[in-house]
Parts: sequence; structure tokens; C-alpha cells
Amino acid sequence: VDEEDIAPGVEGQALLQRVGQWLESCRLESAVLDVRLVPADLHDLLEEGFHLAEQRQPLQAAVDLPDKSPVISADLFLFPRVFAHLLHDLNCQEVHLKLERARLQVVGQHPRLQRDPSLMTLEGCRQLLELHGISLDREENQFQLTWEVQWKA
Repeated sequence: VDEEDIAPGVEGQALLQRVGQWLESCRLESAVLDVRLVPADLHDLLEEGFHLAEQRQPLQAAVDLPDKSPVISADLFLFPRVFAHLLHDLNCQEVHLKLERARLQVVGQHPRLQRDPSLMTLEGCRQLLELHGISLDREENQFQLTWEVQWKA
């Protein structure tokens, strides 16, 4: 048996990746998650979420964040993944992030042709963010995260 006969091709790898993304979405939306909020650097969480989003499809970002990152309470696993799903829910190739006090605004430009069906639902994202004390407002080409508790930069 040739190794080429066993190894998955490009299409097989893409399918495996899509199934993995779908399974992660299902897990994130399940009610059995153990949310552990710890102090975390917001810049680091946003960077990880952006990196996770780029694994699905390349993105460009214009960033307007303060030099010193605020420390927030967040689940180190969940928050970046929810942020990545929201970035892809915008269905844009380019995003602009702006942080102002306890509010993060993300605006998308240059929409992609297709929406990714393996994404979490918007309601699932909203519920997970509420566990972090964050409200989600979503419009056509942007979303805004607002923290209930004011934090210091």
C-alpha cells in the first residue's frame, strides 16, 4: 500500500479541519462548560482570538488600542474563541478594532462572499460573553463588546 493512498489529500485535510471547527462550536455552545474567570491581559486575549480567526481565513486588522492593556476577568480558553467566532461572523477580510474605556468596537470591511456555517450562533456568543460580564451588540458590519465593570488601563 502506498503512503499516498493512506494520507488524506488537501480536500481531506480541509474536511477534517471543518469538522473540528464544527465540533468546537458545538462544545462552546453546550451548557456543560466550566467557565473560569481569571485576571487576564485584554491585548493578549484579543491577539489570540485574532490568531484563531486567521486559522480559518486570513484577516487584516487596523488596531486602535492603548499602549498599556487593561486587565479583565476572562476565561483564557473561551474568550479568545468567542472573539474569533465573532470576527468571522462579520464575514469580512479586514477589521478595525477600537478600544475606548470599557468598550471594544470592531468594524468589518471588504465582506467575503460566503459565511462560514461552522461558526457558533450569535446567541451562543452572547451567552458566553454574558458569563464574562460583557454585553454584545451586533449590527450589519460591526459588533461592540461592553464590559459591565469599568476596568483600568
